[in-house]
This record gives sequence, C-alpha cells and structure tokens, in this order.
Amino acid sequence: MEFGGLRFGQGRPADCVALAVPLPQGLAEKLAYCAPPGGGGEFAGAALAEATLGFFEGRFFAASAVLAEPAQVDALGRRLTERLGRPYCRDGAGLAVCLWRGGEADVVLETPAAGPPRLLVRHRPLAEKVAALGGEVAAPGLSDAPAGGDAATPK
Repeated sequence: MEFGGLRFGQGRPADCVALAVPLPQGLAEKLAYCAPPGGGGEFAGAALAEATLGFFEGRFFAASAVLAEPAQVDALGRRLTERLGRPYCRDGAGLAVCLWRGGEADVVLETPAAGPPRLLVRHRPLAEKVAALGGEVAAPGLSDAPAGGDAATPK
C-alpha cells in the first residue's frame, strides 16, 4: 500500500520537513514525524492536505492527512471498500469513523460533523512495535475491530 508514493517500510525522503513532536523518552530516538513537500499527497485517488508521515527506526509506518476536497469522502470510501473489503464503521458524538483492514495495513477515515474528513493509514506490525514501546498509534476506539469488517459501509 502506498501513501503519496511512499510504501510502508521505506526510508524517510530527504525532502520531508521534520516536525517537532513531543515523544516519550523510550521513543524519542526511534520515532520521527515529517511533512511531505507541499504538505499534501494522494491516497487511493483522493487529494490530501496537511499530511504528517511517521517513521519508526527510519521506516515509514503511519500517515495522517485531511481530505483536500471534503466532497470526495464518499468516493474514497467506495474505493477503499472495493480495494480492501467492507469496513467496520461507527457513528457517534458528531464523528463517523470507518476502519478498513487489508493485509498488514489499517486505513481509518474519520468524518466529523464539522470540519474536513481525516485519513489515517498505518502499517500494523510496525505500529504494534511503537505501541509496545509506549507510543500511541492505534486507531481511536477501533483497535478491537474485526479483521474483515462487520458493519455497514460508509455513508
């Protein structure tokens, strides 16, 4: 799976701008975050903005971004369902959240009642290593979701 042309496990691109992120002492030397040139990218046909890329021990493992065009959220949800299967979805407190699992990747699409939709992508094996060292990388409230998805498809 690619995020803006970057595959899980790849090294940090030289042109990725380092971001200052407070980290627990056990992770400070192993975890780094940066912003891609231009601040955006593309994922599954959706244009992104405000992207943040995460690297654990120098390898790409996670990304988050907002959808540059919020109206593309439904089309992105359909493409992810075609590619990864039916998602696990929840609605509540002004936020709809859907999780797709495919291979070693998790993809979360958060659609708030107000504000732009946010996309989160992570490589599960590397994210689990980060979590074991005290880092918070789990999808909010969806860590117990079934592997194949058992809820309605996104709206």
